[in-house]
Amino acid sequence: MVQVQCFDTGHFHELSSWQKQFKNEWQWASTTSITLPLNLKYQPDTQKWVCTCPQFVKSQFLICKCLVQVTHPVSPIFFLERSESKEDEEPGGNICFFHFITTLQDFTDGLEYQIQFGNHRMLNTIEHEGASFIQLMKNCLDHEQRENSSCARSPTTWEQTTANVLFYHSCPPVPEHDT
Repeated sequence: MVQVQCFDTGHFHELSSWQKQFKNEWQWASTTSITLPLNLKYQPDTQKWVCTCPQFVKSQFLICKCLVQVTHPVSPIFFLERSESKEDEEPGGNICFFHFITTLQDFTDGLEYQIQFGNHRMLNTIEHEGASFIQLMKNCLDHEQRENSSCARSPTTWEQTTANVLFYHSCPPVPEHDT
């Protein structure tokens, strides 16, 4: 089941409502005729994806016939494919946590292997390149510890350190067993 969710199986999923609207607007823009010569006040720029025509400003997707018709034609398959983005509208989305966790575990195994070489340049690189992820990780673990502690003060919603962990669900505390 995880493999089906994580890897491209060649099956297409129904488009979300915003994707259907985007597809309709794109198809309208690609088939609507442009009056030639093009109005000189309309300045489509595909590099910056901007246009001075009124339709561009009105479009919720910032597309217009001037831009769409200047770009390469889009394959119909493009509208059948579904991105696995955190903004998908399906409950739970299509985020593949298992794939991410496996990759993270493999990476930490590799880091543990690096210890024997005593070379701290890799650690410095990780601290520099992954600083925001490391901070998020610390914030999540701190949030979880505070939420599961009977002594620590409860985390608040608007603290700077807890704002980025708003959607992180803490694991329940592991009961200690007397041996």
